[in-house]
Parts: sequence; C-alpha cells; structure tokens
Amino acid sequence: METILESQHIVQACEKINSLWNKLSSDTDTIFKNFNHFELLLIIVGGYILCLVLCRTVSSPRFQRMLNFMCCKRRNNYEQYLTEEEKEEAKEQWLRNTKCDVKRVYSELPMQPLKDKEFNKLIKELDEQNGLTVDGKIVAKNKYKSVEEMNSEVEKLACKTSGTFFKSNPLHYDIFGGNCQMEAEIIKMCVDMYKGDKEACGILDSSEADCIRNALFAYRNWGKEQKGITKPNVIAPQTFDPSLERSGDLIDVEIRRIPVNQNAQINPRDISLFVDENTVAIFFSYPDGVFGVFDPVKPIAEYCNRHCIGFHIDCNYSSFLLGPKEVHFGDGNYANFLTEGVTTIGVSLSKYGLGFPGTACLIYRTRVLRKYQYYAHFNWNGGMYASPNLSGSRYASATSASWVRILGTGKDNYIQKANDIIFSTNVLRKNLEENKEYIEILTQNNLSIMAFRLKNNCNNYNLADFLRSKDVDVVNTINPSSISFTVTEATKKMIPKLKIYINKYIKDYIETNKEYEGEGIQQFYETKETLYNYLSTKHTLPTLLESNEEEEKAQ
Repeated sequence: METILESQHIVQACEKINSLWNKLSSDTDTIFKNFNHFELLLIIVGGYILCLVLCRTVSSPRFQRMLNFMCCKRRNNYEQYLTEEEKEEAKEQWLRNTKCDVKRVYSELPMQPLKDKEFNKLIKELDEQNGLTVDGKIVAKNKYKSVEEMNSEVEKLACKTSGTFFKSNPLHYDIFGGNCQMEAEIIKMCVDMYKGDKEACGILDSSEADCIRNALFAYRNWGKEQKGITKPNVIAPQTFDPSLERSGDLIDVEIRRIPVNQNAQINPRDISLFVDENTVAIFFSYPDGVFGVFDPVKPIAEYCNRHCIGFHIDCNYSSFLLGPKEVHFGDGNYANFLTEGVTTIGVSLSKYGLGFPGTACLIYRTRVLRKYQYYAHFNWNGGMYASPNLSGSRYASATSASWVRILGTGKDNYIQKANDIIFSTNVLRKNLEENKEYIEILTQNNLSIMAFRLKNNCNNYNLADFLRSKDVDVVNTINPSSISFTVTEATKKMIPKLKIYINKYIKDYIETNKEYEGEGIQQFYETKETLYNYLSTKHTLPTLLESNEEEEKAQ
C-alpha cells in the first residue's frame, strides 16, 4: 500500500513540473514576440557585456579581498550558532576555572606602610603562583628559561643590574648616558647579527608588539611623504601577529590579510591580488608564533624591491636561534639584510635571547627610513617634545639586564643553546611521527615550534584540554585547527611527558571512541563572549575582590 502511495506522489510531482515547464515556455515565447530583431540583438549583446563585467568583477583583487573578509568574518562569528544555554554553560565553566588564588588583595592605599615581614610573606605567596609545572613541580619561572638558567651567575648579575638602573629613563639621553650606551651596543649587536652595513641602525622597544607598531608608523609616514599616500594599507599573512591589527587601528592603516591553506602557508602569487597603489609595506614572519611556518622571504623581497614597497620581517621566534648560527630555511631564503628588499627586522631579546621581558629591537636597513619613526611636537606650551618611538619613556631596568644577559652569554653559548633547542624539536617530531596513523604534523621545519593535529576529524580541543590537565604547556590554533607546542629551555623537559600523554589519549579515547570531557576550551577559543568573561575575571581587580568576598561569605 505504501509503495502505491509513493508512486502516486511521484506521478503528481512529475505532472506539476511538466505543467510549469509548459507555462514557462509559452510565457517566454510571448515575451520575445513583443521584440523585433534589432531589439533582440541589443538584448543579446547587453547580456554578453554584463557577463564579461561580472566575470571581471569576480576575478578582481577588490572582490577577492571582500570575499576573503566575508569568509573570515563568518568563521569568527561561530558564537551565533551556539544556543544561550551553551554560552552560559561555557561561561560558568570558565569562571570556575579562573578564580584568583590570592587570599589577600589590596584595593586601596594602606594607612601605614607595610613592614618587611609582611612584604616577604606576600611576595612569597605571589611567587608561588608563578612558573611552569610538571607533575605538580615547578620546572621554570620563565617560559624561555630553565631553573638552572634562572639560578646562573649571569642571571643573578642581570637581576642586580636591573635594580641598579630601575630609576633610569633613557629617553633623557643627556642625563642617562650610560643607559643610552647600553642600548646602542645592543642595537649594534643585533645589526651585526642580521648582516647590516654601516647605514643599518635601530631602536630599542619595550615589546615585540611595539616593534610592529613602530615599523608600521614609520612606513605610514614614509608612504605619505615619499609617495603622497593618505590612505595606506599593509599586507600580511593571516598567521602574522595579531598586534598588527591593533596597531593599524591606532594609527589608521588598513591591514589586509592573505589567506593561508590547511598547512598554514600562503601562496606568494596571491600577494599581487592584495597590493595596490596605496600599499606601503608587506609584513612577514620568520617564523610565525603558533604554526612555526617560515614565510617565503626571497620572492617577496624581490617583489618589494621591484615595486618600491617596504618589507618587514618579524624574527621574534628565531632571534638568537638562527642569527648566531647563520642558518636559514629554504634556498636563499635569508631573513637578513643580505637579501635585497628587506627593509626592517624585528628582534626579540626576551625569548631565546634570554633577556628580560620588555625588551625588543627594531632594526632598519637605512637611517633615512628610521627617521620616519621619530615623533616630534613643536607647539607644546612646555617646549619642544621629541621621542624616537611611540612609547616615549623606556625601561632602563629591563634593557640593562638584557645587556648583561647578551654579553654574559656570548655567541658560542647561543649557538650551543640553539643546537639543543633544534635537537629537542627533532625528538618531538620523531615522537609525533610514531603516531602518524592518528596525528598529522603541520610544521615543516624543525626549529622550535611544532604544530600538529589529529586526523579523521577528531577533536583537537579535547586533546589540548587533556594535555593541559597533565601540566603540558600547549596552545590551540584556529584556521586551521591544530595544537602548538613551543620548545624552549624550560618546556623541552615536557617532551617525554608529551609523548606519554598523547599515547594515553589515543589509547583511552580515540581507539575506544570515547569523548574526553575537558574544560570547554573550544567555546573559549571560538566565542567572543566567553573570552571577554575570562578576561574580566582574570585581569580586573574588582572581579577578583568580588570573587574573594563571595568565597569568604560562603565559608
């Protein structure tokens, strides 16, 4: 009976389609009978021209940029697909996992100064919360320095030097000449490391993000004065540091992102789709901070040199690893001033340079380009104000300590440490390749960053949650989704544990088709609302006070 009914429905549907087709055909004949041959010819020619215009529009760089922007916006709006219950559940879960452990918080000035005993107790409590842990034991107080490195004699001397110069401000070069000499020596050492000539120069900044912002500021001013560009834009891969957007918003420079493939790599030929007459610079990573991908320097440097466009390379994650060793990835892919077309390079002193956080160096190919970074104000009531960078005052304590670390380490030791890091990264790759049936490695070069992901559409977020629960320091990436591990002096001790826990996860969850219930990191990464809740809970004092007061009331 059911078969007969289905057959009747099919026959009725076919009859309706046939009647609609006949009606459409008759209507079309009626419409065209109202036109003469000349009018029909105009319609055909006009339709042909319209098709050509549409094809040209679709293939234009502007349309491609708009399409890429819409696709990125759609990916970033993942939260609109979550229900209110899912958002609330993710929020509550992250609030539970981000409570402040400090029992005493000062919300106002004390009436009387604290005594040494009180200070020592409070400092000890705060210090106990800092550091990387493995199996409940702190293995490092800094992500890039091991416990042995933190207890070394040169580190102790650096700390002492930091205390000596913590009151100094190198912005006032006429007063703090000693600190200015330290800065000049650091800059010259970085210029030498990246093969700059006598014209090469630089400036010290307080962070790697400051290097990006000051380089962007210099290129904007250069484009305005030399090319008359009033609406500048800068091109960068999607994997480039996100502080570029923040800097672009601050100084009114449009940032155009080049899409990457599933291996987080760009096609150099895509550059021409984004460059126009208002492009002042291209920003690349060597490598980027999450996938460890080395952007193709040589072809883009040649392109920039040919079209008179600035080319900035962010070497923050390879500084003092590749520089002293004079090793580079790719055929002629030199990320230094030996490559014609490279105009600025960002160098981190606080990562593999083992300097203090808050120090980075931006080096220029020429002094002419560096002058566009300077800021001067001549109409202030207090007189003329000038600063070599946007931040103004600089941290003499951090730069002086980094100066001690660099001179106290030496080139030979940097090369030895770089070899150790690269060796540990090779061990990590071999460990991951033992599970090639379940794991795919995205990173092609063995320097320090290794990005990998699970195959067969398995959830990378759950694996990352599992590893973090075992005190393994990994981060999640999106577009493409993967897990990233950075090998440093401190984290290389986690590599054996990483192998053990990945094998355990595969055995306990993937091979048995079980779902690991983690801390909800997926909603955290893909939902803006949850991210804002986390930041307000973790980094604002009023929320910390409220959470502590609620705990005290509950007790």
